[in-house]
Amino acid sequence: MGALQFLNDVLALSNGHQARLAGHLQGRTRQRPDTRLIVASGKSPVDAVERGAFRSDLFNLLSVLPIEIPSLRERRDDIPLLVAHFLKIHFNRHGKTVQGLSGAAFDILLRYDFTGNVRELSNLIERGLIFAEAGGFIEISHMFSSLEKLAEMTRNSKLHVSRPSGSAPSGQSTLETLEIELLRTALVETKWNISETARKLGMSRAKLDYRIKKFGLGKPD
Repeated sequence: MGALQFLNDVLALSNGHQARLAGHLQGRTRQRPDTRLIVASGKSPVDAVERGAFRSDLFNLLSVLPIEIPSLRERRDDIPLLVAHFLKIHFNRHGKTVQGLSGAAFDILLRYDFTGNVRELSNLIERGLIFAEAGGFIEISHMFSSLEKLAEMTRNSKLHVSRPSGSAPSGQSTLETLEIELLRTALVETKWNISETARKLGMSRAKLDYRIKKFGLGKPD
């Protein structure tokens, strides 16, 4: 068996590089190949061929054994395993450990619309690890430090973060609004059982009590 080569983001190749790669692969078909080539792309190569952005002959040469992996938002059951995987990687990279993600932070990842796919999840975990306190938990604000993609964050969620008309809240205040809605939703789901809600959110009862008082949350009549 020959050597194995991996080419990431093949659709990013220029026209010249596409032509050279196609010529190389066509030459290999006349003799026993000495390497095995695996290529990947984050977008549909078929669409790229139809737009004229990717050579059809190169596509045919590469698509001997096509494997389509659904986007992360279409296979959310993989998120817990990927979170554990990326935590381990970034633990080693930064020499810093945390206890994991808080319940609210984990819940957001399960609802989040990953436009950047698995790479975005890795980036969020790494950012959360960097900003979290050593030995503590990664919170929502550690992963999402501004208004970036707030719409995507809540698109697949029951939560709807509303803004007062004419207002332009800061990223921090918007994230605080999101946290309030998460707390309120969890409290309603547990019928305001504080201990059960704390377990659901992955925090201590004392921390939950503090947040309820901090945000002025009151049990509805």
